[in-house]
Amino acid sequence: MKKISIPVAKGMPFLFFVILGVFGAIGIIGMNPWVVAAPCVLAGIIYLYFKCVIGAMADEVVDCGDTLLVKRGTVECQVRIADIKSLIDKTHGKDNRIILRLRRPCALGTSIVFAPVLARGNFFKPHPIAIELSSRMEESRKADNQGTGSGPANVHL
Repeated sequence: MKKISIPVAKGMPFLFFVILGVFGAIGIIGMNPWVVAAPCVLAGIIYLYFKCVIGAMADEVVDCGDTLLVKRGTVECQVRIADIKSLIDKTHGKDNRIILRLRRPCALGTSIVFAPVLARGNFFKPHPIAIELSSRMEESRKADNQGTGSGPANVHL
């Protein structure tokens, strides 16, 4: 079993809300409505961003051979490699994440998003974990289908 994800700082929004609270308090003390309104709007935007982008990421993904053990909060599920419909590698820009779309929903939904372990080397190549998972997806699908011709998986590297 090999851990293939890194933990994501989910406590980070707290720091932003403290800073925005300080600015809001300054606005209340100074009786300036714009200094109060701006932090409230920013707090809403930051909350939505962290809820949608970081809140949806898995806390831990462990490679167990032909399955992946995925944990997010108190929910834990096992996903077979053959049940992964597509893999999207978004490790080239500011978003360091891999998205796995599943054929059947699990306890975490129809997609799993995680931040892979940082890799050294050429940043313009696909992430080594994405390459390994995509090749294993193909192999396990071929082994499951035994020539039924269901076609290749969608892999966006």
